[in-house]
Amino acid sequence: MITRTLMRVKVLQVLYAYYEDRERTLESAVNELSFSMDKSYDLFISLLQLGVELTNFHRKCIESASRKYFPTEEEKNPNMKWVNNRLIKMLSESMFLSKEVEKRKISFTDDKILLELLNKEVLESEIYKSYLTQQWNDFKSDQDFVVRIYSNVLLSSDTLLDALEEKSIYWNDDLGIVGSFLIKTLKKVREEDEKINFPPKFSDEEGEKFAKELFLKTFSNKENYENIISDASQNWEVDRLAFMDKLILQMALAEIMNFPTIPLPVTMNEYIEIAKSYSTAKSGMFVNGMLDKIVSNLKDKELIVK
Repeated sequence: MITRTLMRVKVLQVLYAYYEDRERTLESAVNELSFSMDKSYDLFISLLQLGVELTNFHRKCIESASRKYFPTEEEKNPNMKWVNNRLIKMLSESMFLSKEVEKRKISFTDDKILLELLNKEVLESEIYKSYLTQQWNDFKSDQDFVVRIYSNVLLSSDTLLDALEEKSIYWNDDLGIVGSFLIKTLKKVREEDEKINFPPKFSDEEGEKFAKELFLKTFSNKENYENIISDASQNWEVDRLAFMDKLILQMALAEIMNFPTIPLPVTMNEYIEIAKSYSTAKSGMFVNGMLDKIVSNLKDKELIVK
């Protein structure tokens, strides 16, 4: 689930924090990296569990309304389509999800205000209104509803974003990437599946090893990489470069020079995109130009062969 794209972002964040806080030890920074990646998986599990708990909250609202002294016809005969959603039922019955939720102590049950606000956002959405009036009632329509509610309501909800930021500072930048993977997971579920196949914590076997090695290679070769950057920055003074841009270039160099199995275009594109998202407005263009020059210089010196 934790892709290399997300790992690169985590390494950048931990490196930045490490250099900003001189009292930190290298060991504590490496531990912080592992912890922050684990929190990303916490977010993935939390978002899945939110769908279950929000549906349960909606069911309780329906039950409460039906017990009023003078319920309306709609309250006496509520539409139970969301409550009986087949995909949500599979999530709620998943032993894997239940164990992860218990292990990670994840719950939204006590956050009644959050559930009430999100329930209101769902009920007011055109997606929900359309779902209730559909003439077909099958797994595919249930799945489509859940996917669209996550994509267009929950994952774009300021209410949810604020709540997640309060729960963990590590989730500030994770929602986009983790949310995208959540949607892919839900889309892959088939009605005939005996259970949902949830992705492992890391997308590949070398996942955590890659992140730690990238961090350590960037840190231990800092001076060498600064010299390489200086040689390529003919029109800029290295000391005046944005600190984040320098870190991004150092990480790119660490990956280019120490991970031969990762194609060069992949590495370059990844760090250009990171620069666009995490540095200044012009950083993407700057990092692009710098990496072109750096790679050209390294190839001339036969320091990279890929």
